Amino acid sequence: MNITTAKPIEHPASSKAVGWTAVLLAWVCGAMLACSSAPPIAEEQTHQPPPPETPREVYPGVILDRVNRHVDVQATVVGREVDWLELLACRPGIRDYESIVAVDAEATQLQTALILLGLEPGQPARAEKDASGELQFFAPHGPELKLFFVLEDQPDQPIPANQWVIDQENGQVMPGNRWVFTGSTIIEFNGQNHFMAETNVTGVSLLNFGDELVSRPTTDSQDGGTELWTANTPVIPAVGTKLKLRFLPAE
Repeated sequence: MNITTAKPIEHPASSKAVGWTAVLLAWVCGAMLACSSAPPIAEEQTHQPPPPETPREVYPGVILDRVNRHVDVQATVVGREVDWLELLACRPGIRDYESIVAVDAEATQLQTALILLGLEPGQPARAEKDASGELQFFAPHGPELKLFFVLEDQPDQPIPANQWVIDQENGQVMPGNRWVFTGSTIIEFNGQNHFMAETNVTGVSLLNFGDELVSRPTTDSQDGGTELWTANTPVIPAVGTKLKLRFLPAE
């Protein structure tokens, strides 16, 4: 099994949080002093609800919608007749031959958007030796997601992503639109940190490579297993079709 073993992604240090806390306290104190000398505000104005938050583009092609609890990423169909399907989504130009769509966003940008949605990344599948030297496999884990394809001419009819994937042997649609936000890994090489989902363009994976950003909750790896997938050609629009890939928490 060829699975990269690495520590999960480190998140901002607590010292940064302390710094931001100090800035926030200073701002609050300043605001209180200003209010003490300001003319009184009509009571009915103090209870106005804040305006609803609208979806916003946090990166080019990456839309964060906190109200409806999802992240949309601009994507393009790159594979309708893929015999050996290992990825649902990749970055353009490298692994198109084994993926259905290519997304415009970098893996780090998508990861950040999902964190801004309130999700904490888990960890991809990995293999480690126990005290006796036996190799133990750990399945991917993280917050559960549902993925959808949203066509430009049918924005109100999101398509469950698993419907575009079928079993090679029996032609049945891949069961369950269930995915996990694993968060990939960071590996240091030659003094530089590499976010492996970006380096190996394993954005959304059907099998376990050990570095994917989003994975299925499966124990199968790219080096062996019983799950063999192919594209459900009749239901996939033409190559080049623009759409959005939607990431929705399964909660």
